[in-house]
Amino acid sequence: MVGQNKNGGPAGLSAEDVKRLLSDPSPTARVDTAEKVATAAAGSLSATEKTIAFEIIRALSRDAEQRVRVSLSKNVKALPDLPRDVAISLAEDVADIATPILEESVVLTDADLINLIAGSDEEKQTAIARRASVSEDVSDALVATGSENVVGTLVENDGARISEQTMIGVLETFSGSERIKTGMVQRKAIPLTVAERLVTMVSEKLQAELTERHGLDKETAQNLIKQSREKTTVGLAQGADMDAVWQLVQQLKAGGRLTDTVILRAACFGNLAFVEVALATLADVPLENVQALVADPGGKGFQALYKKAGLPNGLFPAFEVAVRMSETTDYDGLEHDVERFQLRVVERVLTRVDNDKDLKLKPEDLDYLVKQIDQLQAEVAA
Repeated sequence: MVGQNKNGGPAGLSAEDVKRLLSDPSPTARVDTAEKVATAAAGSLSATEKTIAFEIIRALSRDAEQRVRVSLSKNVKALPDLPRDVAISLAEDVADIATPILEESVVLTDADLINLIAGSDEEKQTAIARRASVSEDVSDALVATGSENVVGTLVENDGARISEQTMIGVLETFSGSERIKTGMVQRKAIPLTVAERLVTMVSEKLQAELTERHGLDKETAQNLIKQSREKTTVGLAQGADMDAVWQLVQQLKAGGRLTDTVILRAACFGNLAFVEVALATLADVPLENVQALVADPGGKGFQALYKKAGLPNGLFPAFEVAVRMSETTDYDGLEHDVERFQLRVVERVLTRVDNDKDLKLKPEDLDYLVKQIDQLQAEVAA
């Protein structure tokens, strides 16, 4: 065996050591050698000793005995200077040998990983999806495998960087996979457009469940879904930056979901950024012009903008009140100040509804606002 110094490393590895170690007929001895040499290579070695250590590792990576290669793989997986050809050789081996390297070796490049994905089975692909860090290019290659298990593992890995476009493609391809949708929801961060699509997908499932299991007619179920979706959409947009809000609004418009009620709900919740972007999109007016008009909701310019956006005339008084309140009312900085602010806006809108016979609010939307008052009051009182 290799002699050891006081730190557990090899004491003067030599060419003679290499010859003796590799000619040992005992697999058990070679397994022991793999562990000791890997430990040595991770420590402080001279350049010559490190060269010899890696020569031993390279030879062991071709050992005919599988358990020798398994031991070697487990012990060299974290070496930052493991020769790349050795890492690739082990990664191309059977799954028991390849998995530690595929999961942990930092010497494998993105190009290596992409090539390995193309030539590997699902077990190895899943190992790559578990890596502590996965680039967008590697994520794309993993998604391209079409394996629900591989993609599910990738989505559940917060160390994996997945582009917005790829996330959307995953949701379209695996729309029926609860694992993937759940994994996407539970990621630390996802783009706003992806979050909105998830809301839509979950809503469709809920609609089917309501109609099939509880005997609700389709119209009632659709109203419940619409309210749930719009409430969640407004919540997603709350506090988001303008670029994210802009992308969300464009997605809602493209999907036919940029409704008058979702915009009104955003106004009632004080989300003027969403209201401004929505009006700019629907009216095809520059955002800065819209922002100037929204700043004066009582002026004729705001009413003209509202009309150009194609929103229903009957809802204009409610919009005017909600926007005016949002412009003039500040948070007080105390506990539940957001809820108190929203409560004041919704109460004022409902007062306007009661006093204005021409204000046409659908019953289900009126019910929604009334329920919001109850919920907000409970949260403020908590």
